[in-house]
Amino acid sequence: MAEERMRILAMIEEGKVSPAEGARLLEAIRKKGERGTDVGEPTRGRCLRVRVFEGDSEQPKVNVAVPLVLGRLALKFIPRSVLESMEEEGISSADLNELIAGVEKVGPFSIVDVRDGNEKVEVLIE
Repeated sequence: MAEERMRILAMIEEGKVSPAEGARLLEAIRKKGERGTDVGEPTRGRCLRVRVFEGDSEQPKVNVAVPLVLGRLALKFIPRSVLESMEEEGISSADLNELIAGVEKVGPFSIVDVRDGNEKVEVLIE
């Protein structure tokens, strides 16, 4: 985490992020450390799951599970130009981290449950 803090401070110094944005990023890192939600942490089990059922089958034809922790990892690969565009729209990387953290804390819930005749699509957090 010390390395992340130094990178944020360097970005502030170079003018890549505003002091206010830097403060939000540093706060997000502090909270991340308190929760212990590093990318490699195996105790977090929340996944975004997509299931597609055909006919009367109880077994899904499509069953995809994406660990939410990959969302945190993906944030590190967002190009700077995209982050700047997002910030112009009022969305910071700290906001995205907060969103992911909030979803991780909430119990299992359904996002989408569509039924059309014998076909069904489910999108949920488990």
